[in-house]
Amino acid sequence: MERQMSTPRHILVVEDDDRGRNAVRNTLKTRGYMVSSVPDAASMRALIDAETGVDAVVLDASHLGESGASLALYAKAHRLPVVMMSGTTSAMVFAEQHGLQLLRRPFRPKQLDAALSKVMGSGLYGRGAA
Repeated sequence: MERQMSTPRHILVVEDDDRGRNAVRNTLKTRGYMVSSVPDAASMRALIDAETGVDAVVLDASHLGESGASLALYAKAHRLPVVMMSGTTSAMVFAEQHGLQLLRRPFRPKQLDAALSKVMGSGLYGRGAA
C-alpha cells in the first residue's frame, strides 16, 4: 500500500536572536513543519506580502525593529494564526486582550508544538486560547 504524504505546514519564525531563531526553527523542523525564519519586522512583512504560503507565524514579542504587538496584528490581519513568544507582562496582557496565543518563555519544544497545534486547529485565524 502506498503511503500518502501531506504537505507540511509552513511556519514563519520571527526572532532577532540568532540562537533563539535557530533553536525554534530546528525544533519545528524536527516536528515535520516546513520553516522559514527571519530576524526582523521588515523581513516578516516582505515574506507575508509575497504570499509564500505561510500557514502560521511564531514571533518574538520584542526587539524586532517594530513592536511584536503591531507585527502580531499585521499577521492576524492577513488571516494567519499567531503564536507570540515572550516572558514579559506587557506581552501577556496584549495577547490576552487580542485573543492571541502566547507562549511564555522559557518553554519546552513540546509546548511550542502544542501552542502551534492549538492556534492552527482553532479554526480562527490569529486566535487561540492561551
